[in-house]
Formats: sequence, structure tokens, C-alpha cells
Amino acid sequence: MNDDYRSEGNIGAKGIHNRLVIGVPLLIAGAIASFLNPSFLGQVVAFFGFLGIFQARDRTCVALAARGARNLDGNQELLRDTESIEYFQGRARKVYLKTFFATLVLMLAGRAWLYFGP
Repeated sequence: MNDDYRSEGNIGAKGIHNRLVIGVPLLIAGAIASFLNPSFLGQVVAFFGFLGIFQARDRTCVALAARGARNLDGNQELLRDTESIEYFQGRARKVYLKTFFATLVLMLAGRAWLYFGP
């Protein structure tokens, strides 16, 4: 396996930027909604915000990992060796787990605030 894959990730700087531009506002909106309303809509919005931020931080696009591909700023290519594909799919699973648990913590904090807060 080429070690460049591990150091670069499967998305480039433009992909990271795009995920942050979408993820940060979604997370802010979802967090505010979680503390104002007991609806699950806030958690859904926050989930996608966390997903974008964690993908950017880990330089791993979960959709590309599922297809066994990478896109380093406009040059999408399929990964050839099984080890690279498995490596990025493992990173994608970790992104999903972090996203799930971060959303769960936000939901519990929001519920606690709504039901026991001021």
C-alpha cells in the first residue's frame, strides 16, 4: 500500500473546505434547535453538521470510501488495492461512530436543558 494514501486522506483541500462550509452552519443550527425544541429535527441537522466536520477533520469522505475511491481536488480515482480500500472504509466507520456519539451527547444535553434547565 502506498503510504501517501494514509497521509493525504481520500479528499483534498477543496473537499475539506466544502465539508466545513456545510458542516459548521448545520451544526450550529442543529445545536440551537436541540436546546430550544424537543423535536428530533435539530438532531438530524446536527448529525449532518457533525458528519461534515468529522469528514473534514479526518480527511475521509464516507461516500467515496464506500465506493473505494478518492478525490484529491478534482481528480476522482478508484483505489486499486484492497488494503487501501479497507483502510478508508475503516476510517469512514470511525467517522460515522464519532458522528453518532457526538449527536447523542448533544441530544442528551439538549433534553436535559429543556426538561431540567432554568
